[in-house]
Amino acid sequence: MAFQTHQKNQHSRTAISAIGATFEGIHRDCRIQEDGSIRSSAVYSIIKQEWSQVNCKLLAKLTQPTIEKI
Repeated sequence: MAFQTHQKNQHSRTAISAIGATFEGIHRDCRIQEDGSIRSSAVYSIIKQEWSQVNCKLLAKLTQPTIEKI
């Protein structure tokens, strides 16, 4: 499974890493944006052998009770 996000989108890059994906590198100048600018993408992956561990981690996060801020 592969994930891509804009190279400069640190919020998404942090979230993708947090779920257990591995950073593979930067795919340079790979897309043309609507405004005509060229985009480079950060590429992450989760391979089949890693999926069960990643899945357990995600399920644990989903079942953790949340604390409401007052």
